[in-house]
Amino acid sequence: MRGRVTYAFNENVFVSGELAHRTKDSELVGRSFDQNFIGLRLGLQM
Repeated sequence: MRGRVTYAFNENVFVSGELAHRTKDSELVGRSFDQNFIGLRLGLQM
């Protein structure tokens, strides 16, 4: 599951945020995991 939002202040400056979650189930002991990701990006375009 993943979600991303981008807001442009004008045509050259933007900020973007992202949330993601990943789960892997395995039949092998110790191979299953959950992963969460939070990202924030500031962008400048020319």
